[in-house]
Amino acid sequence: MKLLITAKPVRSCTCIWRPPIPASLKYDLWCKMQFFGADIEKANQVEDTRIGTRGPKNLLELLPDEFTLEDAKRVRTQQGLSNEDHKCQKMIRTWMNRKYVIQNTEYSFQKCK
Repeated sequence: MKLLITAKPVRSCTCIWRPPIPASLKYDLWCKMQFFGADIEKANQVEDTRIGTRGPKNLLELLPDEFTLEDAKRVRTQQGLSNEDHKCQKMIRTWMNRKYVIQNTEYSFQKCK
């Protein structure tokens, strides 16, 4: 007599079980916060200029809700970009195509909400 054994996994439950956090881990974290909590809070409050300043800034966020072409040129200059007319107009046309701004007059624009 031969036995036929197949190696098929049986799935009885589709939910994922995660074990609860052990009490020792909770106690360990509580102890660390008691000893180092004030230092962690102090480190979080320090204004460090190296954190979060990589890459270019969003120029649209730096402009007021209603702005002119001159305002856009001024913001570009402050951020170290060229303030040439055609580059500034191209930037605003891109925003208009993406529906970020609408044009009020020839040189006046408004952010979309």
